[in-house]
Amino acid sequence: MTGLDSLESIVSKLGAPTIDLDPGKPSEEESADGDPTAPDPFYRELRYEALSDAADLRVGVRRSGAVQCTITEKPHRQAATSTDAACQRALPTAQTPSASAGAPR
Repeated sequence: MTGLDSLESIVSKLGAPTIDLDPGKPSEEESADGDPTAPDPFYRELRYEALSDAADLRVGVRRSGAVQCTITEKPHRQAATSTDAACQRALPTAQTPSASAGAPR
């Protein structure tokens, strides 16, 4: 995704996430160990669930500040059934995915 290469740019372009799983910044000891071969685990996850009817965007943030964006498909919802005509008109109908359904809006 063009221009979504840091936490700041993601929040700037997409706004506040639906869910922000933020345990807090890694400690100085964790982030400044100096070992280039040490693992760089994720410490924070942002979830954008309102960008699309078909998919969610998940952003994993590593201790180094690197981000990884993942698009996940939303589960398909089936329309409820009822014999009452008034209820039938009020119930949502099943939507057919479009060609651009996988891309966030």
